[in-house]
Amino acid sequence: FWTDVNPSVWIVTFVLLTLVVGLSFVRLFGEVEFVFAVLKILLVVFLVVLGLVIDLGGVRGTPPVYFRYWRDPGPFVEYIATGHWGRFLGYWSVMTGAVFSFAGVESIAMAGAETRNPRKAIPAACKNVFIRIVLFYMLAILIVGMLVSSQDSRLDRESGDATQSPFVIAASAAGIPAIPSVVNAVVITSAWSASNQSLLAGTRVLYGLAVKKQAPKIFLRTTSWGVPYACVFLFMTFSLLSFMSLSSDAITVFWWLVNLTAAGVLVSWISILVNHIRLRLAMQKQAIPITRLPWWNSWTLYSSYFALFMCIIILLTGGFAVFTKGNWNASNFVSAYLDIPLVLAAYFIWKFAKKTKIVALADIPLQRAFERADQKYESLAS
Repeated sequence: FWTDVNPSVWIVTFVLLTLVVGLSFVRLFGEVEFVFAVLKILLVVFLVVLGLVIDLGGVRGTPPVYFRYWRDPGPFVEYIATGHWGRFLGYWSVMTGAVFSFAGVESIAMAGAETRNPRKAIPAACKNVFIRIVLFYMLAILIVGMLVSSQDSRLDRESGDATQSPFVIAASAAGIPAIPSVVNAVVITSAWSASNQSLLAGTRVLYGLAVKKQAPKIFLRTTSWGVPYACVFLFMTFSLLSFMSLSSDAITVFWWLVNLTAAGVLVSWISILVNHIRLRLAMQKQAIPITRLPWWNSWTLYSSYFALFMCIIILLTGGFAVFTKGNWNASNFVSAYLDIPLVLAAYFIWKFAKKTKIVALADIPLQRAFERADQKYESLAS
């Protein structure tokens, strides 16, 4: 978007900044994410208010829009097919992008081991995330649907920059030229925030695997303040993929990475849900009351089954377009489904090589785990 500066300068700058945050105290990560969260919240609030002003005709020379675009042409766009089925496919085709947008919400728990009092901090953080999603995501989507027609040709441009944002399109139509730069600035900081979260989550998972002897010992190496620097350096090598955006097909590469990331996120969520379901079933099997958990509710077992079903369906249909007539594309197929065989291969190779077995629900040492957690909590409280 800001073409007066070579894109490689921005890439190198943010890669180095991410490396600095990744090697620093986890407290610095928390402070940086707090600042980014405030910036994103302020941007969303600003855009929502601006959108309402434009929609209600508050900008001189711009007539009110209200819910005009909800009636004509309507909120859903036909994709591949026509009629109701085509509109459903149009809705379903954005699921991968939606998953990509929510990637990282599970990273809250990743920092639990480095949190002073996770029994209080993690539930509070989860509640804040839920409130932000409901208030800001849903409200912003509502306003976007009111501002711009679903058939606006500017939404289909392959620029991939801030000018493609519905808020920017509406602001430009209302004669407010400064909005694209504001949106682009916050989007860049949000991208940096996402890289920080991904680095934190990835390095902690890899370190945990090394602790369990499921990854090479070299990844156990940490700084004097406890950061697994070997894991950080490994993950930072993948940041070099960002230089692929310098090619003429940058937008195509971007969607490949979106598909790969979304599939990886779904695999991660599926693993989390399976473990949560087994935890609840094991507690029932061993007659351990749910109140032993520091944060719980009675319906999560059922919601976990539903979420697991939805994650599997979205994962399996993420690249459905390539199976329709005339839309086969090998690169899109690979980017949508590569993660599945990789994960299954890693799982079964380890299982057969180490001859591991799935632990029966009655044999999972939950009581000992709860006792150790209680002892740690009491030591922190004293």
